[in-house]
Amino acid sequence: MERRKELIQEYKNRKPNMGVYQIRNKANGKIKVLSSLNLDAALNRFQFDLKMGL
Repeated sequence: MERRKELIQEYKNRKPNMGVYQIRNKANGKIKVLSSLNLDAALNRFQFDLKMGL
């Protein structure tokens, strides 16, 4: 049980990956440059949008 609490605390204290990224449209060659305070969340959002056809 103590190990679980330690893992939860480590997760809460971790710092997210921040940075600048680009999304390239292969069909028309357009590039969108964006920044994010949480790159993992941004990647997840765009993958979800693609799966949903947005």
